Amino acid sequence: MKIGIFGAGRMATDHARNVSNSRIASLEFVVDPNADAAKKLASEFSCDSFSTWQEAVERRKVDAFVIVSSSATHVDLIKNLAPFRLPIFCEKPIAIDTAQVRSCLAIIQEYQVPFLLGFNRRYDANFAALKKRIGEIADVHMVNITSRDHPCPPFAYLKTSGGMFHDMTIHDFDMARSLLGEEVVEVFATGSTLLMPDLKEYGDVDTSVVVLKTASGKIAQINNSRYAAYGYDQRIEVFGQKGMLRCENVGLTNVEKFAENGISADKPHFSFPQRYADAFRAEMMHFLEDVVRDKRAPLIGAEDGLQANLIADAAKKSLSSGRVEKV
Repeated sequence: MKIGIFGAGRMATDHARNVSNSRIASLEFVVDPNADAAKKLASEFSCDSFSTWQEAVERRKVDAFVIVSSSATHVDLIKNLAPFRLPIFCEKPIAIDTAQVRSCLAIIQEYQVPFLLGFNRRYDANFAALKKRIGEIADVHMVNITSRDHPCPPFAYLKTSGGMFHDMTIHDFDMARSLLGEEVVEVFATGSTLLMPDLKEYGDVDTSVVVLKTASGKIAQINNSRYAAYGYDQRIEVFGQKGMLRCENVGLTNVEKFAENGISADKPHFSFPQRYADAFRAEMMHFLEDVVRDKRAPLIGAEDGLQANLIADAAKKSLSSGRVEKV
């Protein structure tokens, strides 16, 4: 299969390598307005590079598109590529603005485009195993998610990221929906600027707690920080009628040392590219094998992106109002 990729940054490079290493697909072209970056990435895979999507699709035929460009370009690319009716993989978010997400969803549905959205955490082997075993604890009552970043993103990025809830917590909103098994109807959010006080100017926070509630009363609690001194912190706990399931942090190894002077273990991974490397590979294989080759339904679609965005909107509103807000 021949794949065209849009974007030439760090994430695009990782996705490009996963396509190439799949052994069932190859890169046909790289598109990025930064011509030098596009050429550099294309040279690694001996494929063509272009500065615009028009040049690429006019000159090279492919079987699917992979969008890993800057978030602000996703909407235009989706709208322009959808008429080709080829499968599209798009990194999150579709857009920060929910109206734009809805417009993309309408176009995807109009052209019946197989569309996979990049919420990579659902492909993590530990989290996926936890999801499969939820039946063992009967009805889910509570979900607790800890998600703390490392290293702290630069301020220049944070002030244009769309805010913590749309940029970072959006992954946790998607995971909470998956584990609760019901749509969220109410949200309460609180937060502080303990790391970067200047974020207040942009209406954003770097430390937050969000509580989600479904119509039947199931509850999810998410705590976030933009920086954890000890590494990339990712944990999940699901509590149900008949017990609890839990996933702890993943370190470089799971070896623990017990000695007379104490107990020690490896720190969590440095950051998300290391922690979720296997999940990113599994995500791309799902796209290539299941969606493109076998024409199966994507695990995560545009509708999932819309629902996560609606929760993020409610969380942002709650942060400002200090009240529980409806989704």
